[in-house]
Formats: sequence, C-alpha cells, structure tokens
Amino acid sequence: MKTYRCSTQRNQPNGSIVCVLLLGLILPNYIVAAENSTVVAEESSEFVLDELFMELDNVTAIATHTKMNIDFVPGMVTVLHGEDLERQGIHRMTEALNTVPGIEVMISNDGSSHIVMRGIGRSFRSGKIKMLVNGHAMNVAVNAASSVEAIPLQLIERIEIIRGPGSAIYGEYAYAGVINVILRDDKSAFYIGSHHNKHTFGGTLSNSDSDSPFKTALNLAIYESAGKQVTAGPDYLKNLNTGAPSDNLFNSISTSPGYSNEVERVFSSALKISYKGYHWDSFFQEQSKGDYFGYQNALPPTVETKTKTVDASSDIGKEFKINENINARLTIGGRYFAMRGRPHTFLPAGFPDKTYGGVFESGVLGSPNYTEYEAHGNIEFNYSGFDDHELMLGLHSTYVDQGDTWARRNVEITDGAIGEVPLQIFRGDKNYLTENNKRKNISVYFQDQWHIIDQLTLTVGGRYDNYFKSGDSFNPRIASVYQLFDNHILKFQLSRAFRPPTFTEMYIRNNIIAEGNDDINPETINTLEGGYIYRKSNSSFYLTAFYSQLNDLISNKNTVIIYQNLENVVSRGLEIELSNKINHRLSYTLNGTLLNVKDSSSDESLPNIANVFGNASLSYIMSKGVSLVVSDQYTGERKREKNDPRDSLDGFHIFNSTINLSNILFKTGSVNFGVKNMFDQKVLHPSNLISFVNNLVPAYQDDLPRPGREFWLNFVYKY
Repeated sequence: MKTYRCSTQRNQPNGSIVCVLLLGLILPNYIVAAENSTVVAEESSEFVLDELFMELDNVTAIATHTKMNIDFVPGMVTVLHGEDLERQGIHRMTEALNTVPGIEVMISNDGSSHIVMRGIGRSFRSGKIKMLVNGHAMNVAVNAASSVEAIPLQLIERIEIIRGPGSAIYGEYAYAGVINVILRDDKSAFYIGSHHNKHTFGGTLSNSDSDSPFKTALNLAIYESAGKQVTAGPDYLKNLNTGAPSDNLFNSISTSPGYSNEVERVFSSALKISYKGYHWDSFFQEQSKGDYFGYQNALPPTVETKTKTVDASSDIGKEFKINENINARLTIGGRYFAMRGRPHTFLPAGFPDKTYGGVFESGVLGSPNYTEYEAHGNIEFNYSGFDDHELMLGLHSTYVDQGDTWARRNVEITDGAIGEVPLQIFRGDKNYLTENNKRKNISVYFQDQWHIIDQLTLTVGGRYDNYFKSGDSFNPRIASVYQLFDNHILKFQLSRAFRPPTFTEMYIRNNIIAEGNDDINPETINTLEGGYIYRKSNSSFYLTAFYSQLNDLISNKNTVIIYQNLENVVSRGLEIELSNKINHRLSYTLNGTLLNVKDSSSDESLPNIANVFGNASLSYIMSKGVSLVVSDQYTGERKREKNDPRDSLDGFHIFNSTINLSNILFKTGSVNFGVKNMFDQKVLHPSNLISFVNNLVPAYQDDLPRPGREFWLNFVYKY
C-alpha cells in the first residue's frame, strides 16, 4: 500500500447542479463551440501544471506548528486561497468564511461580525474564535474581538481555518476555532475594484523573485463604503404598542424606517522583512465605521462614521538550528489597540429624562474610548532525534495593560434611571469601565507526533495557561490520522479549549444593561470529532461528525444584568464537502452543514442559528484566459427565541456569478466582473428580543436586512 503524507489537490471553486442549470441560461451558445486543437493542448498542459503545484498549495502549519498537508493534520482544517476567492467574486473576508462548512457569519445591531463556528459565537462579543494575521494573535482583552475580518481580500494570500478547539496550541480564545490570515508576499501587484457604492484599491510590492537573501513585502489597501445601501424597517420605538400613554411619544421620536448607518473606511498595511532566518512582521489597520442599526437598537439619525479603531502589531523573530536534531524559533513583539468615537445616538432626541424631567433635546449620546497595550514573547523547540517521534515544547508569555479609558456622554445614571447632563468626559468612578486593569499570562505547551506505523500517526499534546488574577486552565488534545487505503483517510480527535472572561465582562459599570463581575470562570468546551477523507487526483470527499459540550458560558441575558456563568450547551453536527474536476474545463464543489445546538438545562434549540446551510458552485473555463463561476449560498430557517411572537426567520438562497478575464487585455493582468445576489433575494439576519419598559419586544420587527443585487468590477495587474 502506498502512503502519501503530502498529496492533495488545491481547493477549487464551489459548485452544484443548480449552478449547472444557471450556466445553461447564462452562457451564449457560441461560447461552447469547438476550439482549435492548439488551444486545447495548451489548456491541458496548464491543467497538468496545476496538479503538480497543488501538492504545495495546501501545506499548512496551523494545526501542529509543523508543516503538513491539510489531509494529514489533526482535526479538520480548511485552506482558502486568495486567487480562488477572487475568481468566485468574493471581496471581503466575511464572504469567504461563509463558503466554509460549519461557519455562518452574521451581523449584530451595531454592525459587528459574528463568526459562528458550529453554532457557537452568536452572543454579543463572543470572542470564541482565535484570530491571527501571519500567525500573530489579534484578539484584544477588552472584548476578545478583532478587526481581522475588515482586511480587504486583495491583500490575502490564503486563509487557514481550524474548525474545532485549538487551545492545545493557541491558548485563550481558540475556543470554537482558529483563523489565520496569511498576507501576500509573493508577487508585486496593483488592484482596483468597485461595486455599488463600495470601492477598494491598493497593491503589493515584493522582491520575492530576486536572488537576494533579503526579502521584503509591503501591502497597502484602502476600502470605502458610502453606507447607504440598506433600508432598515421600524425599530422597537416605532413599533411599541404596550397600551401605555407613552407609546405615542416613543413612536413619534423614532427615526425609523430609514438607512442603516453602514458607512465604512478601512486603511490596511503590512510590512514583512526576512533575512537569513530573521523576520520582522508588522501590521497596521485603521477602521472607521458607522453604527449600523444603533448600539441600543434605535436607528441612528445620520449616516456617518462613529467609531474608529486602530490595530497595530509588530513581531521580530529568529529561527535557528541548535544541532542536527533540535530547531528553535524565538518571537517577541507587541500590539496596540485604540478605540475612539464620536458620540453615538443611543436613543433619539425627545427621549424622556426620568431623573430631571423633560426630554433629551439632542438624544441620549455617548461613546466609549479605550486603549490597550500588549507585550508578548514565545520560544518553541522542535526535536526530531527519535525515529518515529516529532516533539515540540513551547513557552509563551503575554502582558496586557489597559491604557487611557474614558466615556464621553450626556447622561448620568442614578438608581437605574438616566438623566441628561452636558456632554462631557467621564473618568474615575463614573467611567464605563474600571481603569488600570492588567492581565498577565504564562503558558507552556507540548506536543508529540508519533508515527506508529507508516499509515498511522498519533498526536498527543496540551497547553497550560496561568493567569495571575483569573486562575489557570489546562487544555489537552489527542488525535489520530490513519490512512486506511491509498485514497482513504480516517481521523479522530478529542480536545478541550477555553475562553477567559474579557475586561468588559469583568469590569463594565455605570450601565443600565450590563454590569461586570470579576468572579466568573473561564468558558470551556470539550469536543469529540471524527472524519473520513476520500481523495483522488481530480476529486475529494470529506465527512466530519462532531459533538461538543460547552460549559460555564458567560452571559447577562434576560433580567440578569450582571455577567455570570449561566449556560451549558451541547452542539453536534455533520459537515460534508465534495469537489470534482470533471475535466480541464469544468469543476464543481458542494458543501453542507447539519447542526443541532441545544441548551443543556432546557433541551431547547438555541435561537437564531440555521440548522442547515451550505454552498455550491461551478467553474467553467470557456477558453484560454476566460472563465465563468456561478455559486449558490443557502441558509436554512432560523428558529426564534422562546418568547418571540414572530414566525421563524425564512431561509434564503444567494446566487452569484463571476466572469474572469486573465492575461487578455493585459499580459499579466486580469479583469473580473459579475453580480452578487443576482435574483435580488431578501436576505435577513436575526434581530433579538430586548427588554424595554418592562416588556420583551423585537429590536427590529422585520429583522436586519442585508444588501440586495449588486454589480461589481475588479482589475488586477501583476508585475
């Protein structure tokens, strides 16, 4: 029996039978006419070359910190390639993640992206995904979130995704999964794109093709959105109907319906320098955005940027060989995060002032401002002196220091009631967050990859994290990969992960909807998963089954405003992937997810999560340099919360089509154009129930709409 440890095929654009029918409707008859034999021969040669390079394309170190083919790593790993995503007409990272089985991306009322992995992560500021850029962690302590999803896709070489716990290697926040964004550094390029009222331009400067040992790559990109692409329906103030005399007042002051405030500007840059084993990675991103449907679910009166976040990181490292059996990698670095904002209109002008009488003439205004500094270091040793074992030992330390933090608002809270004061800055006892918080963490992790026989590898490891104020956590992993026959692989993994409480959950105060608690435990998850892989040179099939127990989930739902460990949840499901390259012209990919996520105490399904969703797409090379990709993203029905009187949220399909022209108008350039949501389907993300005047009411009766049909055009020139 042959054994392959690095044999794979690069991910192809997704496909389905539905898209085959669409293809027949869209393609003119003359495109499928026979072409001369010279062109066919050239395309066949290109297909063979593609197959040869696929071996390298899907090698990743995300699962074990050692480079392996994704089919042989522990657990389930997906690699999305930037060029493939561009050919599918995908422009933002959140769109790319929606093509991965087990992942749904939804927005909340304030425009935050919730990456829901296997049904985990829908709650506010969930922070259950470890986010990395070029292998460096980007989650912040204040809310465990990151701005990684705002990076324009044109800067991304590939996205590596672990579905399932990753704390055995990555520690905190690697709870439901890990996402590593690898930025481009291979070729210089310039690009510009436009669709609807959104524009992107930027490029990459790289000397990777030179013979010099000194390598550099600089990435720059700007993304802008005018923000007026979605019309929101009535908010809870407009729809309030409790029978109280105040209903008419609230109805009259609401600014809904109207445009959601989705204006956004993003500047992203990254610099990578390497020289003879030394490397320096730096990343800087400034994101300014609107408050979408309102921070307090009341539609904002204006469309303008409200919050600016700055995220900067820098890491210096050295790889060195101690002897023929021991290699080491040392990295030290730091991060800076800042959030600044104009005053948000939490509640509209005319809202009652319950403390001093009268009304808020300018509305209830406020903006949180926060700064965070982080220093970190990591040293890792790899030992290969044993015949059948690859050993790894690592030590990691992180120090987080909360910087300048203040609130700007025109409201003061007294005994749970709000009263108007002049717009001013609050610090000290009246700040929205306690000040001068710090977090220290020291971690040690180990791993043994034991090649028991040629066909069987057992991976055993774990990580111990000690927090000086928040206790400690040990997260083990045991996994096996067995090559049953030449084209058949079986996987098994049992793993544990954790998420420590954030600064917000521990220290927020002077707030009528949330109060911190510094005596809460970390969230934990235990996951058992098994997988089957069938692969041939032109096709692949993946089947994954998983069962997860989530314990001590941190929440302040219902009438409890203090953050506590309130819930235990069970998540189970199946993920299916199928891809096939029929010939050198035609290929397709299908994937689907079946989920069952329930509250352990009530045995009720969690709301606002689709139990069935999937993707399908088909790629057709019409002639040399001309291709068409059509795709369908399906999201199933979503059940409402227990006391929500609305019907379940209907499922929907989003059909997209893209035409790619490569090396035709320009020798090393490409033009892509197409249409998103071509049938203008109504796409809604769920809006939660909120408590207002002692009643549970839908924040937005008609939920949170997303953009309809959009036409777009991209141009890329490589040199």
